Amino acid sequence: MDWQDIVAFGIVGVTLAVLVAKQVRRRKPGFHPGGGCSGCPAAASASPPSIVLRGRKGGTSTLSVRME
Repeated sequence: MDWQDIVAFGIVGVTLAVLVAKQVRRRKPGFHPGGGCSGCPAAASASPPSIVLRGRKGGTSTLSVRME
């Protein structure tokens, strides 16, 4: 085996170890993006606004934001 093969296998091994470590790592409880606020039920039940973009090739496009 050449020294280049050893270096290539080393890089692959380190990458594999990092990916496996990230999968196995325990997650800390805390803020989760998109999880909502557990302390305020009114904010969790509100739905986000819906955004609709309509347009045709060569025509004008319209953007509609509907707050529900």
